[in-house]
Amino acid sequence: MKFKEKLEKYFHELIDEFELENNFNKAVNKRFNFIIREVFIPDKNINFDRYSKDRGYSSKSYKYFDTSIFNELLVFYIKDSIYFEKIYTILKDNYASPFKIKKTINDDINSMPSITRNYISGFLSRYYYLKINEQKTDNNAFSQTFKELMNFITADTFTFKTLINLKGITGIIKELKISDNISIKKADNDIVKLFALQYNDITSNHIEIFENDYYLEIKHELDKNKFYKINSIENTIMKEVYESIIVSSFGNIELGNTIREGNSWVLILNKKTSFPQVIIDKYNYTNNKFIFSISSTIGKSIIKNYKIIKNIDTDTLHHNIKSSFSRLKKAKTKFEIEDRIIELAIALEFLINTNSYEVSLQLKLKILSLCDDYDKDELFNLTTEFYKLRGDVMHGNKPIKLIAKNINTIEKIEIVIGRILVKFIIYSQEYSYKNINKAITQSLYKKETINEILKTYKN
Repeated sequence: MKFKEKLEKYFHELIDEFELENNFNKAVNKRFNFIIREVFIPDKNINFDRYSKDRGYSSKSYKYFDTSIFNELLVFYIKDSIYFEKIYTILKDNYASPFKIKKTINDDINSMPSITRNYISGFLSRYYYLKINEQKTDNNAFSQTFKELMNFITADTFTFKTLINLKGITGIIKELKISDNISIKKADNDIVKLFALQYNDITSNHIEIFENDYYLEIKHELDKNKFYKINSIENTIMKEVYESIIVSSFGNIELGNTIREGNSWVLILNKKTSFPQVIIDKYNYTNNKFIFSISSTIGKSIIKNYKIIKNIDTDTLHHNIKSSFSRLKKAKTKFEIEDRIIELAIALEFLINTNSYEVSLQLKLKILSLCDDYDKDELFNLTTEFYKLRGDVMHGNKPIKLIAKNINTIEKIEIVIGRILVKFIIYSQEYSYKNINKAITQSLYKKETINEILKTYKN
């Protein structure tokens, strides 16, 4: 009997034995409230998003079978099965796994990743997922799961998508294609459902993503034998895109939760990843004045900055540049105007060195030199107005009014800081932080531009 036919026969027999001994119910009952969860999914509503003033919406409740915990429990219920061992052996003997082969099945059971957990328990988890969540018949669920398994085994590469909720972005464009495999997309009802099943909490009324919110989609195709690089590659791309967004526009944004989606379940068993959330109050959005609205112009800026940042390891930048980046990110999670002003001022002052006298004047003049393509009078007035707000917060202890004039000032200075930060990142690839600031200072009393002065330095 050929490998494929024999493997299919063994999986059929394993499922028969598993259900005959009632192991499915035993595993589910062990952690019932975690495995069978009640979730709610908002009904389709094309006019609703995170910033909608009317928080009322209709939804339906669903019972959802969560495979992540179920997969872990499976090993303990079927590890003594003769079919379990037969499947392990045939996969091992036919070199059907990129994982390091263990001497015995017991050694493999206690390893991660492993044939036992990733292939066999993963197969059963996928089979029951299709039966319960997608209401497929036994035969159709088995056929689809086995087909996905064979596609994985016979291919040299595997594919999947990473979907990341970009909390805070609004706009009218449907998709911004950053590269061949990376896009920012407007969420539709299917995406709302996908995130709802993983993250919506019926007890706290939490909705992870709304229709018309935006999410980041990253398509991956990786060499199967380099599976261990999944997390590293995924995290690097997410960081690069997020940093490109941060320096490209004004407004609130943070990374929401993440889902891995695809049929290569052998290697993407952990389909979801939670990020620490900075924005806690879900009602902040409805009163938010610092709205990140994506447009074609901002989209071009994101693409341009991504091409720069993806070729630079921002973790190796000078401490002050990294700290400025960190403060700018933090500013974009602030809803209170005073908090935002402080974070933006610190972000700027980490970049530009000043002496102890006339600090705000030095900063204004150096900003003018760095942003030589701006209207000088307009930029000088902008920085003057911003530092007046900063002074009121830091020294006058005055509450700042949330009025259009102040919001407009913050919006414009935030974009200026993003542009200056990108310049520092570019300069730092050839020149030291010290020499960059030295060139900025010399540009105030020399005819040459910062670029021309830098070229005279030997770094």
